[in-house]
Formats: sequence, structure tokens, C-alpha cells
Amino acid sequence: MTGLTFTDHPADPAEYLPPAPRAEQPGPLVLIIRPTGAAELLVLPTRDREQLAVLNDIVGGHLETIGDGSWLAFVNEDGARLEQAHNLTADALARALGWHFHHGSVLLGPAVFACRRGVDIGDVPQRVIDLASAAGLVLS
Repeated sequence: MTGLTFTDHPADPAEYLPPAPRAEQPGPLVLIIRPTGAAELLVLPTRDREQLAVLNDIVGGHLETIGDGSWLAFVNEDGARLEQAHNLTADALARALGWHFHHGSVLLGPAVFACRRGVDIGDVPQRVIDLASAAGLVLS
């Protein structure tokens, strides 16, 4: 006998239940820059398929990735054929981060900045956010 009495038990029967599973970690934080110059931060879903669907929806089609891995930008690979607008703000940010475009190239359509974490998409690096802020982008 342990010496416990009935009054030693929790008053709420729910306290007998095991703890609920820990909530999923949030997905990666990305920076979206639209051709209008509007910028916003967005948390992507945690699952790869859902991330891909959201990214495809934002850029308006199939993804093309630029960057060196420490930073990435996702754009529409068919931006020229779809006649997407020039994204001069995202273009300037990518160039400031060290991206070397072909002569005459410019980013088209919305651009989504992030980084690579192994084979996964990671949070947009703080230096990308800092450069965007220094360039006058208002992040919502």
C-alpha cells in the first residue's frame, strides 16, 4: 500500500490522460516580393507537397530556383512565355546577394526568397530580410 487516499487523485479526469502530441513545428519563413514591389513574410506549411503547392500558386506555375543555397529565390520558370511583369525589386535584391544573371536577364513575376536546409526549404536568411528592409521594402 502506498498510503494514497482517494483525495490524492486529480480532481479532473482529463489529468489522467496522456499529454496530447506536440504540435507540428511551423514551416519555413519565406519572403515574397511581388513585381509591384510589395513584400510580405509568410510561413509555409510543414509538409513538402503543401509547400510546393503554395509556392506554385504564388509564382503562378512551375518553379525555377536561383541562388547559392545560403539563399534561394523561387520564380516561375515560364515567366517570359507567360509575359509576367519584371520584378525589379527582387532582381536588385538577388544581384545584391551575389546572383550573376545572364546579360539582359531580369527576374519576372513574384519571387519567393528562402534558403536550403539539406534537401528542405529553410527560413529566409536574416541578411536577406535586412537587405530588403534597407532597400525600403515594408514587410507585412
